[in-house]
Amino acid sequence: MQAYFLQRGEYYETQKFEEFLRTRFVNWVVEHNATGKKINNPVAIGVRDVKLKEIFFPKENADTIFNTFKFGKEHLYPNNWKMQTCIAGLRKMLQAKKIPDFKRDKVLLMPKKVLQNIQIIPIGYREDAVYEDNNGFKTEAI
Repeated sequence: MQAYFLQRGEYYETQKFEEFLRTRFVNWVVEHNATGKKINNPVAIGVRDVKLKEIFFPKENADTIFNTFKFGKEHLYPNNWKMQTCIAGLRKMLQAKKIPDFKRDKVLLMPKKVLQNIQIIPIGYREDAVYEDNNGFKTEAI
């Protein structure tokens, strides 16, 4: 069985909480097929991350970021109506827009193993407000 919850807090405190969870044991009742005898096996609670991340960067680099993290629909698994419905709900909650078509000619330089065994599920993007400073320069509020 799995239970899901959102966790928010200072990095080291959340890490301590997760480590504490990993040291908790519960009984796993196993029944022997032939004898019918039930045995209580202690097993540690497992903790896996299911994280929502926000990354921020200058708008001019959107194509590079989207391409590096494989934000195209062809990389979404499973790509079915259930997944699309969940993503649409998260996008609405975050007040984000759908990922637009993007150029696929640039990527960030990083070792391939950094993204190995990680699934990235793209949700959407939001544009930053533009501010003008006292000297007349316009900049994004990233």
